[in-house]
Amino acid sequence: MFMLLSLNKFTFFILNYNFYIWSNTYLNLIKAMNFLKIFTSYVFVIFSFITYGQNDQNVFISEFHYDNSGADTLEGFEISGTAETDLSCYTIYFYNGTNGLVYNQNQLEGIIPNQLCDLGAIWFDESSIQNGADAIALFNHCSDTKVQFLSYEGILIANDGPFSGDTSSQLSVFESNASIGFSLQFLGISSNFIDSLWIGPNANSIGFVNALNPPCFFSVDISNPQLDTQCQLLGPQELSVQLTNYSNSTLDTFVVSYSFQDSVYKDSLFEPILSDSIFDYVFQDSILFSNEGVFTIECWLEAINEGQIYTDSITFTDTFLEFDSLMVSDFLFNSCQGDTILLEAIDFNGSFFVDSSTVNWTTIVEQDSVFQLSVYNQCDSDSFSVNINVSELDLGADIILCNNDTIHISVFDNFTSYNWSSGDSISEISLSNAATLSLLVQDSLGCFLSDTIEVVENVAVDLGDDLVHCIGDTIWISSNFEEGFFQWSTGDSVTQIMSFSSSLISLQYTDQNGCISSDTLSIEFIDCDTSVVTIENKSLGFSIYPNPVKEFLFIENINNDNQDYRCQIFDSLGRVFYNENTSKSKIKLDVQNFQEGFYILQIQKNKILENHKILIL
Repeated sequence: MFMLLSLNKFTFFILNYNFYIWSNTYLNLIKAMNFLKIFTSYVFVIFSFITYGQNDQNVFISEFHYDNSGADTLEGFEISGTAETDLSCYTIYFYNGTNGLVYNQNQLEGIIPNQLCDLGAIWFDESSIQNGADAIALFNHCSDTKVQFLSYEGILIANDGPFSGDTSSQLSVFESNASIGFSLQFLGISSNFIDSLWIGPNANSIGFVNALNPPCFFSVDISNPQLDTQCQLLGPQELSVQLTNYSNSTLDTFVVSYSFQDSVYKDSLFEPILSDSIFDYVFQDSILFSNEGVFTIECWLEAINEGQIYTDSITFTDTFLEFDSLMVSDFLFNSCQGDTILLEAIDFNGSFFVDSSTVNWTTIVEQDSVFQLSVYNQCDSDSFSVNINVSELDLGADIILCNNDTIHISVFDNFTSYNWSSGDSISEISLSNAATLSLLVQDSLGCFLSDTIEVVENVAVDLGDDLVHCIGDTIWISSNFEEGFFQWSTGDSVTQIMSFSSSLISLQYTDQNGCISSDTLSIEFIDCDTSVVTIENKSLGFSIYPNPVKEFLFIENINNDNQDYRCQIFDSLGRVFYNENTSKSKIKLDVQNFQEGFYILQIQKNKILENHKILIL
């Protein structure tokens, strides 16, 4: 009884449960690969199958070195497996043969490279591997899988770690006094064969698939059938497939076939397909379609290489659809703004389609437009456009009203009716004041149109409040506009002027729209000696100084009676700038951040109020 094991397109070994038959079969295979001359020193033992969980990835210990003559050199282990496998899920454990305990462990890192037939190997240096009856084990902590538990120079039972309670599988080879540069090596390409394929000590191949591993076995696939069945005329259609050679040798002979409607068509192919290459093959006999419909087609191949026969097949279904031509035409119609239009297109064979749905297209008309809609059936496409003619109403831009002007607003006189928000019903009206003006008209098609315009008055020039300044100060005077035409009473025509003395200054301003406005500003310069000026109020006994003030204002309770009182400072608009309840005999108030001008200081004590006028410079 035979069992065929395969992995990643590699037929591995044909095994017999009887060791004698198996070993002779395996040796014959090695002879065929010209490897027999280097196997005279190898020792094989009967399989000891261990009932660990099936490994979810093909990852296994393929080589290690722990002992040699003299000081141990190049100690370490090698992990092999399927290319592109991430080793971050795997951990190596080292077990002490004396007590069965883990004496070291190594969580692996790295991606297995593709070195040979989708296989690869990574070497890990490990200088602490013990000599003697010890063990090395591989564990997948992501899937909680025990992969391998291998001992050398003796059998041990694990007393901790993930293999606790397990008995090791003892290798029949060991490294006592081996030569430097040699190692123990595994011949297989799968972790399913645990111990009986280990050889050595042999010249190491660290970091690469072991040199004595069997080569890639014969493997070829048929895939990717190509058949143009959409929107074709009835008749023959060409069928092609891809043949992929996964072997490490050239493949020479193929028989490629397909079946269609109970008929089989077979081609023999003698053109060689190189190793690890893809060959696109077109069948000599085309598929003959005589009607539309859904068809099942099976393709298969038989490939022969050095006496081995390999077969593969693929079955697929496809729909043959005969070409169906299509033609639509443009048309025009008139519509009103805001109307909803519905477009439907029908050809002689049924409905058009847009994104696989029957056309039922609606849109709201907003302006004079050309709407284009592309339509298609399964095999052809076309488009048509709809021209929407819409009348327009535009009252123009908003208007600024100045200089007591009267404006005239007019529209085209080709409308049938006019309805202004002012109550007028003609095409032109006059206006001399600010207003929001709207118009509703009706055209000859019966469509109603509307528009709105704003008529606003211009903003007048403003020089601000009158000013009081200290003698010797220089002040700048400007208006609330930066652009336009300026005519000052000083004769200047710039946007800003300066003054040194008391005067009455006026400005006439003309804006970009030709609107004219004017304003006048009074400026007074006073003697601002900052020495203390005391203003006493006999009723409450407070002294406030200096006044005018530039920096600090002092509020002093002359009676110093420790009674509570409240101080507040207001501007001319009544806004509070200072507010405090206190019993202090003297308050020092910083007014440097106050705007210049007159303020009112109000003091309230024992329900009595007194006010002081303060000038802040």
